[in-house]
Amino acid sequence: MSKKEEYLKELLIMQRTLGRGFIDPFVDLGIFNRRLMEFNEPVECLRNKYTGDPYTPYWQNVIEEMRKVFVNYQRELIASRVLIEEKGQYMKDKVQKEKIRKIVVSYLTLGFSFKEISKKVGYTEKYLRRNFRRSDHNTTSSVIVLHDKDLKRGIHKNLEKLPKESTASLSWCLVNCN
Repeated sequence: MSKKEEYLKELLIMQRTLGRGFIDPFVDLGIFNRRLMEFNEPVECLRNKYTGDPYTPYWQNVIEEMRKVFVNYQRELIASRVLIEEKGQYMKDKVQKEKIRKIVVSYLTLGFSFKEISKKVGYTEKYLRRNFRRSDHNTTSSVIVLHDKDLKRGIHKNLEKLPKESTASLSWCLVNCN
């Protein structure tokens, strides 16, 4: 039995024993945010669907326990889906390869790690590390040296070298650009 099935079974057992059938783990625990893996509202804000009143402290504790198991169940559910999607996604043609290459390259140029990219794209870190190099897509910004007088006149002529010390009394502007 997988962990996902164990957590589901535990939720259903908790529903029958602790919740006495009154608390449905898929409806009554509140609104769940799958992206953040947490519930939107605290337990104190939840209302009993039968009476419309807030839950008593006893039921709030029961709901807290059920929420913990529910979060674990959702994590396992997502992990199993990622594994299934990962196994089923093989690049078959050049168009698909080019599309995935563009996506990964854009993530690399934006500074994402391979771990983050693998979560977003659906391929393993190992595959990404084998086929892409971060150093090919990360660049340092180049420095441009401009004279202040030239800037005031509207001339944007880049000097090829830094000014010598004899001209250090003149004001210079260093600009970082990508």
